[in-house]
Amino acid sequence: MKKFINGKRYNTDASTVVCELKTRDTQEVLYRKKTGEYFTWDYNRKIKPLSPEEAAEWAKKANMSEDIYNRLFGNNSGETEKNVAFYLLLPESLHAALKEEAAKNFESMKDLTVKILRQHLQK
Repeated sequence: MKKFINGKRYNTDASTVVCELKTRDTQEVLYRKKTGEYFTWDYNRKIKPLSPEEAAEWAKKANMSEDIYNRLFGNNSGETEKNVAFYLLLPESLHAALKEEAAKNFESMKDLTVKILRQHLQK
């Protein structure tokens, strides 16, 4: 399902399912767009954009696993590090593999790349 809300496009087919919440009365699905934005879709065909904070609360309500929750929303450890812009041209096949792996693990490509670089540099 595709829908424009406040000038932004929400597409269930082009987004990643993060978690489902089923109750006696309804079913909702939390999606994450490629841009990292979150939204819910319910079986009444209603799409609702969520802030990262609202998505985190929704995920808690849905009893998302702690591991996935921490990957998506952080573990609230207070650790913050300043980011620096870095542009990299990748072979198309490597980009596709990185994109697939990130989606499979509910991570952004940036987070996965940083994790891989940290693991390699700590050897």
